[in-house]
Amino acid sequence: MLRSLQQYHRTILLSLLLFLSGITSLLFQTLWVKQLGIVIGVDIYSTSIVISGFFTGLGIGNYILGKYVEKNNSPLLCYAIFEIVTAFLGVTISLLLFYGETTYIQMEHTLGAFAYMIPWFLISLPAFFMGGTFLALLKYSKPSEENTGKRIGYLYGSNTAGAIVGTLSTPFLIIPIFGVIGAAIFAGFINLLLSAFTIFLFLKTKKETYIKATHAPLGKFHIGYLLYCLAGFIGLSQEILWGQIVVQFQNTRTYAFATMLGVFLLGLAIGNFIAGRYVNKIKNLWFAFGTITLSGLFVTLLSVLFIDQNIITIQEQFGNYMYSVFDTKGALMMGRFLFISCYFILLPTICMGALFPIISVIISDGKNISENSGKLLAWNTFGGVLGSFITGFILFPTLGTIYSLFLLFILSLGVSFVAFYQVESLRKFTPSLILFLSIVFFIPKTKFIDLLLQKEGGNIVFFQEGIGHTVAVVEEGDDTRKFNRLYIQGVSNTGDVFPSLRYMRLQSLIPLITFNGKPESALVVGLGTGITAGALLQFPELKERRVVELLPEVVEATKYFNGNYQLSENKAIEILVQDGRHLLMKEDRVYDLITLEPPPPTAIGVNNLYSKDFYQLCKKRLSKNGMMAQWWPITTQTEEASASMVRAILDVFPYANLWTTEMHEMLVIGSMQPLNIDLEQIRKRLAYPEVKQALDEIGIHNEAQFLSTYVMGRNGLHVFSRNAAPVTDNHPILEYDGWVKKSVITDILPRLLDQQEDLSILPESLQKEIAYERENLHRFYYAGLASYIGRRDVWSMLLTDLYEHDNSNNYYNWYNPE
Repeated sequence: MLRSLQQYHRTILLSLLLFLSGITSLLFQTLWVKQLGIVIGVDIYSTSIVISGFFTGLGIGNYILGKYVEKNNSPLLCYAIFEIVTAFLGVTISLLLFYGETTYIQMEHTLGAFAYMIPWFLISLPAFFMGGTFLALLKYSKPSEENTGKRIGYLYGSNTAGAIVGTLSTPFLIIPIFGVIGAAIFAGFINLLLSAFTIFLFLKTKKETYIKATHAPLGKFHIGYLLYCLAGFIGLSQEILWGQIVVQFQNTRTYAFATMLGVFLLGLAIGNFIAGRYVNKIKNLWFAFGTITLSGLFVTLLSVLFIDQNIITIQEQFGNYMYSVFDTKGALMMGRFLFISCYFILLPTICMGALFPIISVIISDGKNISENSGKLLAWNTFGGVLGSFITGFILFPTLGTIYSLFLLFILSLGVSFVAFYQVESLRKFTPSLILFLSIVFFIPKTKFIDLLLQKEGGNIVFFQEGIGHTVAVVEEGDDTRKFNRLYIQGVSNTGDVFPSLRYMRLQSLIPLITFNGKPESALVVGLGTGITAGALLQFPELKERRVVELLPEVVEATKYFNGNYQLSENKAIEILVQDGRHLLMKEDRVYDLITLEPPPPTAIGVNNLYSKDFYQLCKKRLSKNGMMAQWWPITTQTEEASASMVRAILDVFPYANLWTTEMHEMLVIGSMQPLNIDLEQIRKRLAYPEVKQALDEIGIHNEAQFLSTYVMGRNGLHVFSRNAAPVTDNHPILEYDGWVKKSVITDILPRLLDQQEDLSILPESLQKEIAYERENLHRFYYAGLASYIGRRDVWSMLLTDLYEHDNSNNYYNWYNPE
């Protein structure tokens, strides 16, 4: 009884240690994905390098350190050493990734794609030692032949539970508090505390004896290594595909992705705990392994088969329930993320988690537990790495989501058949089982496109699945106002609806028209619909026009949008398919204008295109009179986050000014020279036939209407940003911003309009015209604000009054209630 109690306390202690180790492991991994996205580019390659390097290191560590631990009679000391090395390497690599951008770019210039191996190798080093922590404490737990599966399930489940906390706490808590570098140091500090505690425990513990390691002869049970390898292939392939599936029902915020990964790890932990508890009571382990392997993918296919508008309605209702309980927008959104993640992911990952204790008992004889477990984890990890590469880079782009799932289902049938084959009495049932499960092949390939159209309405005009993403163009609206909208990963990004046409054209034309001197070169970061980049084609003074876009499928999609002057077929503009920040880091080319229109600031990984660090990079790539124009969507983040974005610009550029390009959009221009309103030059540029036509189409017909969009200069922006901390790479404020309330526009827009400044240097007669046009613009904006607060009577009154003053403006007429 006493020994049993001691074993219980030991298990609790070891579970706690592994729980904390799991936190730090995923904290480091999350940081490295974020950091490498800056160095290499925010795309599938940076994520794949981190994931594959991390899991390769884990796999090799499991295999090699499992043998080392098995031969060592001081597993606690082994654990302490592993944690110390992990702390040192983890923090060092985080610092190298943060400060080594320039060095890496130089290496990439020399080595080409082989340079990817450098961060891959660096990340695999700490992961190698992380792979030994579980095995060391597993040996110290001294499992017997009777409780091997139970002990493995509890300890591995605890480690996975810690990974859940690490995954969720990193974006929700740790990075917002400590920053990126501080988070790495924090993780390393925890590793050192764990090592110090285990060294103390080692010194206080009496010397113990362990079963002498033996090397089991090769036998038929070694088929378990291969099958568990294939299970890893199937599991990580599913994770890649879930990334494509689930995001269509969430949004692009970091919190959504963290929730999805948290549910994935939760399922693994639950599966480990359940299987560990009951594995010794299972009479036919091979049958259990085969059935669970098949069930995991079968449940995934069923979730795809039955997803429809009713499930989406339930998702929304669950979010509303969370809102009623906690009374916060964050709770509402998290409720939606949690529901849809659990719908697709929880049951399949419970099956995945249950496999490890079962296969461990199958191949184990109560001896060499650490070595056997290490081999199993190594095989599983290598299969997972291979699966993530093949599925992400070959299967998904070639076959699409549905057919890739079908192929994985066939593979799982093969794994299950081999497992069933180990039990001769079950062979005859396998064909019937395969026939029964073939019902899932009734899932149409267009399942998610059809669902998107049910949700948003309209007609699909373009759809393409690429490496790590899907891009679609959907025609929406009625016969009188049809427009196309761009969806990436099932989430609406932009479109060619009239208000978007207005602000995107002004994104390029305002800085070009007000440029001091003659602008000859311009770069647009972010293609989208192509409207902003296409506007460059209408400005005749430019000699060099370039646009950089991350996704090649988006370039193809621009053919389906109006207002971009079909730039994809125009040789006067160069379209580059790569990461925009990466391009500016690699090239020494200088531009007169860099205009930035990336995805909204709060989207995952996009913060680094709105940061002080990025603005400093842009500044280095500008000519003496150069301008950087930043799109500012005022409704996609909180007012506090907007203040931080503005502060980052003001900290880099000595001169800045603000323009209103649409009711929901602003344009901030930073420069090294003050804004010089050269009226003669502005009139000349407004008179260019191409420019005049482009502006007439969006409701700017004269110089007064053009200049009425000016809001304020640096002093006004300084007042707005107050003492806000700037957005930086180390403190990605935008990415971890709070949830935006509908009232954000009714708070921020009036504040900006109230601070609108006059251009006193202009002739008095022109100032009066500008004041008249500004008053009309304000009528229009305040009509929109009235609509937001439900005052349709005020909305109608203001628009009616507006049309009495200006009934020929395309912008205002687009909203005409008549």
